[in-house]
Amino acid sequence: MNQEDKTKKQLLDEIDVLNYRVKELEESESQCRKVKEALKEKDAYLETILSTIQTGIILIDKNDQLIVNVNDMAAQLIGASKDEIEGQLCHKFICPAEQGQCPIVDLNQTVDQSERVLLDVNGREIPIIKSVVPINLNGREYLLESFIDITERKKIEENLKKREEKYRDIVGKFLKVSNEILIEMNKR
Repeated sequence: MNQEDKTKKQLLDEIDVLNYRVKELEESESQCRKVKEALKEKDAYLETILSTIQTGIILIDKNDQLIVNVNDMAAQLIGASKDEIEGQLCHKFICPAEQGQCPIVDLNQTVDQSERVLLDVNGREIPIIKSVVPINLNGREYLLESFIDITERKKIEENLKKREEKYRDIVGKFLKVSNEILIEMNKR
C-alpha cells in the first residue's frame, strides 16, 4: 500500500503511533536529563569533599606508577600545582623509594597508618601517616594513597624528648646530691 492508497483512519492511526513514540522519546530524554543532572550533582559533591578534606589523596596507576590524580591538600603539601604533579612518576617525586623498589608494588609491603615521608617539590622530607590501598577502577589497577602531615606532632615529640632528657638530668643530679648529703650525715 502506498501513501496515496492510505485511508484517513490509517493516517490517523499512524499519527497516533508517532505521537505516542514522540511522547516516549520526550519522557526518555527528560529522564536522561534528570540522570545527567544527578550525576553532575554527585560529581560536584565528591569534588567538594576531596578538595576540602584535610587529608592528602593521591591516585597512582599501579602498572606504570604515574600519578593520575591528587587532591588540593596533597598538592599543597607537595608544594606544586595539580598539573605539575599529575603525570609524574611517584618514585623520587613524592616518594624516596628508588625505581623498582616501590614498597607496595615491588616489595609487597602493606602500608596502613604507617609513618612515612612525603617528598615535596624541593625534595624536603615531610613526615606523614600514610595508608595505601589497591583499587580497581574501570578494569584498571590503581593505588589510592591517603596521608596526613605530622610535622607538628614530630616537633612536639622532639620537644618532649628534650624536656624529658633535661628533667632526667636534673633528677639524676638531685639524687646524686641527696646521696652525697646522706653519706655525709651517716659519717657523723
